[in-house]
Amino acid sequence: MVDTKEPSGPAESRHALERRILDGLGGSVPARGSSPAYLANIGLLAFASALLPVVYVGVMAGVAFLVYLHATWSATWLLHGRSGPRISWVALLLYLTPIAAGAFVLVLLLKPLLARSKPEPAGGALDAASEPFIYAFVDRLCALLGAPKPRLIRVEMTANAAASMEAPERALGARRLTITIGAILLQSLSLRQLAGVLAHETGHLSQRLARFAQQFVRNVNAWLVRVVFERDAWDEFLEEHCEFNGCSVSVLFLFCRGAVGLVRKFFHGLLVASHALVASMGRQMEWDSDRCEVLVAGSGAFESTFQRMRLLQASSWAAHRIFAEGEWKKLPDNLPAFVAWLADRCPGAVRARIEKEANQQVARWWEPHPADRDRVEAARKLAAAGIVAPDLPATALLRDPERVFREATAAHFREELGGGFRGDAIVPHAQLEKSREEHVDTQLRTWRWFHGCADSRRPWPVMDRFVTIPEGRVEARAGLEEARVRVLHEAASWHSRVEEREKLEDRILSGTRCAAILDALSRRQVDRFDAREFEEARSSGLAAERERVAVDARLDDLERPMAARIAMALAFVDLEWLDLPDRPGLQAAAGRLRKGFRFLNESFQPVADLICGWAGIDAYLTVKEHAGLGQVGSGILAGLVDAARKTLLAMQPMVAAAAEAFEAQDPSSGVANLLPLQILERAEIPQLQAMSRVLVQRRFDLFLWSIDETARLGEAVEDALGLPRLPEPPEDARPWA
Repeated sequence: MVDTKEPSGPAESRHALERRILDGLGGSVPARGSSPAYLANIGLLAFASALLPVVYVGVMAGVAFLVYLHATWSATWLLHGRSGPRISWVALLLYLTPIAAGAFVLVLLLKPLLARSKPEPAGGALDAASEPFIYAFVDRLCALLGAPKPRLIRVEMTANAAASMEAPERALGARRLTITIGAILLQSLSLRQLAGVLAHETGHLSQRLARFAQQFVRNVNAWLVRVVFERDAWDEFLEEHCEFNGCSVSVLFLFCRGAVGLVRKFFHGLLVASHALVASMGRQMEWDSDRCEVLVAGSGAFESTFQRMRLLQASSWAAHRIFAEGEWKKLPDNLPAFVAWLADRCPGAVRARIEKEANQQVARWWEPHPADRDRVEAARKLAAAGIVAPDLPATALLRDPERVFREATAAHFREELGGGFRGDAIVPHAQLEKSREEHVDTQLRTWRWFHGCADSRRPWPVMDRFVTIPEGRVEARAGLEEARVRVLHEAASWHSRVEEREKLEDRILSGTRCAAILDALSRRQVDRFDAREFEEARSSGLAAERERVAVDARLDDLERPMAARIAMALAFVDLEWLDLPDRPGLQAAAGRLRKGFRFLNESFQPVADLICGWAGIDAYLTVKEHAGLGQVGSGILAGLVDAARKTLLAMQPMVAAAAEAFEAQDPSSGVANLLPLQILERAEIPQLQAMSRVLVQRRFDLFLWSIDETARLGEAVEDALGLPRLPEPPEDARPWA
């Protein structure tokens, strides 16, 4: 992790530091020329920026002109070209249909021109008065690279940076050049690395003509996107009136829908070609800006920056996943510091996977950035040393980084959560880091004790009846040692069988869904329905159920050593001669664990039946909705729902018995009153499904609590007997904070 501590001392020392940093940018950067590919892309983009609006307006004008010709010429034929005074419905329909279709097409093309653009975010701007040095630093970079100076610098909660032209504050004002810096980069990069990132963005600011043409084409593409993909009340109106089968008016709306679809097809092709051109120009602009970054930061710093930014982006996603799993109840007051902390604790296996995916990346025609590996290879060929001298953290550019990061964090969570943001959810990031470290320690302890051999989709292996109370320390130690050796010996086979069982369960669930679909469609008697794939999946599911019996029998044998070890650990806490820390607490935990184990074992098959049953119900409801079953076949649906209801009712005594263990894990869970009988007996499908999900999740929560408590209790017993702890998990199995 980059050291982000600011230099301490009087104001003169801060002034001297700023002077030293600016003096480090005193070198010169060779003038960069434009490559032939860059110039060719600018020419094509300029041509497209002139052609696209002409084509768009030309289509509108052509449609309007054709409607006008039809309305005038066909009216003459309609009124004067017939012998009788009456006009038939067919003739009137032929006259009105092209006019209506043209009107719909014109409305479709006019909507994007009249749509208002979304306002750009106004927050995150750094005040030049309170943070003048970062403005001075960016201005010095712009002078070195011959780029225009930005008028505004923003800080946002990202692990990236960007250059843009913001809309003016006044109606007739000029657009403002803006650089946006990710607060995570400011926290985690070195000064040399951040200088390279800023040089890259200032290089974009100097690409005036390319940026103007690219932005213009993107604006036109926004029109095309609305034309091709946006659906509104007009489309719903067309769809609704096209469904009136047998009505002559429906012919008119069908023709209108066909005309709209044809126009959308044309503009979709134009959009694809235009986007390919914009993406090609974007890749050339990235190559050009990469050269600026390499010349300022150096080839080595360029490569390390890419690696660090990829890791920070993954850590940022991991942080938000942590917050979401905690239901956003605890949030750090300094998110950049928390993300940097996560990045520094990223397991080596995760880092290797991130780098492997980056090295396998290939730039496709629609992507505006080249592949990372190609960019790094080009930077190596330049072999530039860079011109940034001081070896300092990037936070040296800010006079009060803590304030900047806290304000950016609060703004980010307000925007992310909206009305759900609560100020009391903000806690010191050090407190959150400590809780995550405890979480990792718990995971490591659990893996170490169980050696990864614990699965919530299996019954809990406890065999109290096979445990004999040892007479002394030697006998107790020997019994546990023998069970541990057997656990280690059988671990690889256990993992292999569990993977096999997972595949069988997938086949069983797929077979259950297909069986429900077949039953639903056979009751509907759908014509031209090819049921072979569904029949094969159902047969495969039935075969998987038979295979799973054999796999479960083998797993039962493999789990006997772990069952014996758990049972001994629970029994040994009552041995008076064993010196245990907090014996009453361990004995109370053992009592709660026995109740929890009983619930896990008794609820295993009902929960498996619930999961399988709801897979069939969901599949049946999907078919019912899309195949128009109506009330046909409702009998089987009622049977599936009734089976789920009976399963939930049967689990009532189990839930009540496990309430103590549940509430020991989470006093607010209230499991004893989770599924009131009077509600269950009259609950509809949504209520039953919600209750089932809560129960399945509660069982999984109890499983996690049980293995944690078992590992804690088991290690305490084994430590008291002088047994060494089992080895740590391999690198690819180590948890991330």
